Amino acid sequence: MCHGAGSEHVKAPIAKRAVTIVSPGKLSPERSSIICGQCHSRPLGLTNNEQPINKDYKMMLPGISRNEFLINYTSREDAAEKDYWPDGIHSKSHHQQYTDFIKSKKYRNGDQLLSCADCHNPHGMTGFKHQMRADVKDEKNSLCTTCHKDNSDIKKHMQAKIGFAEKGIINCVDCHAAKTMQTGAGFGKGLTGKDGKNYWMNDITSHIFDVPRMDNIGVKGVDPGKAMPIPYTNKCGICHKADGL
Repeated sequence: MCHGAGSEHVKAPIAKRAVTIVSPGKLSPERSSIICGQCHSRPLGLTNNEQPINKDYKMMLPGISRNEFLINYTSREDAAEKDYWPDGIHSKSHHQQYTDFIKSKKYRNGDQLLSCADCHNPHGMTGFKHQMRADVKDEKNSLCTTCHKDNSDIKKHMQAKIGFAEKGIINCVDCHAAKTMQTGAGFGKGLTGKDGKNYWMNDITSHIFDVPRMDNIGVKGVDPGKAMPIPYTNKCGICHKADGL
């Protein structure tokens, strides 16, 4: 599913094997990421099957463009309305990491077009959760600061953005990796805490990498505070509560 059919690759002499298989690392970010996206999004297949398959009931060949994938393998581009929070932006269902990622500034920005493999090692073997690429000396922030060098001082960054710096230890992911999605198995759903209403615990990270507003102001057609039950967990949950206070 990631490298294409391997029969010719196995039969070819070692010197020619590289040209008989798809190497995602040699593709453009757009074509590399859609390989991941065929499973980490929720389009409807061309035959109205839940899997993104073409008229011959086959999944996409690695290396094709996102445009070709959407035209020849899907009848609905991505997730259904019920799979998003009412803001229409943040995913609430599982298998939507690619759905979020292509909306983010990580994917579209003025400096560099990134792919999934810039942050994840598709073969695993990193020693970190979710196959993340990271520096063992700084598991939480080293990957982010590879690109965001100006924000390597987290407390200075917080001071500039919100007017005060957290006194304790805080990491990039505490604010920019809100867990908006829920696994199909149901692990982590619902409100938790001693009083049963302080924290909203979902379990899959949004790949938009924004910092969702607590009041959701500015979401068209949605009452403030109703767009998404922001998961104020970890450091944020100390002050911010799910009931809107």
